[in-house]
Amino acid sequence: MLNILLVDDDVTVRRAFRRVLEHAGHAVHEASTTREACDALTHHECDAAFLDVNLGEEDGVALSLQLRAIRPAMSVAFATGSKQSAERAKKHGEVLRKPCSPAQLLAVVARWSKG
Repeated sequence: MLNILLVDDDVTVRRAFRRVLEHAGHAVHEASTTREACDALTHHECDAAFLDVNLGEEDGVALSLQLRAIRPAMSVAFATGSKQSAERAKKHGEVLRKPCSPAQLLAVVARWSKG
């Protein structure tokens, strides 16, 4: 089981990802902003994170750098519906295109678990 931080400004996406991840036995900690994400790391030992690339006015790629400064070993993957955002994010981690299937989401988690 992994402790996963889920950061997306869309509550519907967070709920969908949470259902899949918790059903698979993982602990999920949600955030909708970069501040909430950084605060979550002070309260939870997260192994990995799924980050929305476009967090409203905020940037998921920049957030990934902040999170890794706090937890250097943290695995990070991005989720986005934009091809342009996907191209930018893939330099910093694996990218899922929204909407993604539960199988795609869990495949990323399986790769994280293998280390």
